[in-house]
Amino acid sequence: MAEAKSPETGGDPFAEFLKEAETFVGSILDDIAKAVGAHDDAPLIASHAVALREQMGRLVQVTRDRYAGADAGSRRMVDDFMRAQSGTTLARSGRATFRTSVTRGLFGGGIFAWLESHMEEIKKIILAIWGLFAPVPAWVNTLAQLIDQIFKMIAGLFGGILGQSRAKIMSELSAMEVQFWDEISARTRFTLASAGPAADED
Repeated sequence: MAEAKSPETGGDPFAEFLKEAETFVGSILDDIAKAVGAHDDAPLIASHAVALREQMGRLVQVTRDRYAGADAGSRRMVDDFMRAQSGTTLARSGRATFRTSVTRGLFGGGIFAWLESHMEEIKKIILAIWGLFAPVPAWVNTLAQLIDQIFKMIAGLFGGILGQSRAKIMSELSAMEVQFWDEISARTRFTLASAGPAADED
């Protein structure tokens, strides 16, 4: 099968996106660690950061493996989807913007919701990739949920260091998480309904 090329870089849009998704998380965590410095809560954030890197790395790797093991027709559908989506640009611009914020010490009240929205868009694309192969396995959703939970803990700790309310940050992010999973569930129900009676019999 011919490799799908990105119009902008000439590379593989599927591989580029997954690389940028993982890089986005790593870059954000590096910048948070830099901003935190030697604060008393820095070891707690560092511990959660290790877990978040690991979970995101696993989600990316199993997605690569699923693509590699798929038939040519399924890979072609993913390639077409990846050429149409803008997740790679979102991840790149997001980490650049956050780095600028850290460098300038700009941490407004909406910074964590902004970060969460980027995380959600990246996860939506990953889950959409899985959805092109088959209904998304429950364990893939579990990995995505773990990413949500760990990020919220890091955001709450970091926000507290910045003088913001940890409870408020985590409450806002929890509300966004609920909306995210409601949207994913609605999309899954629509996909199954569109598949017709045959899908119900499987």
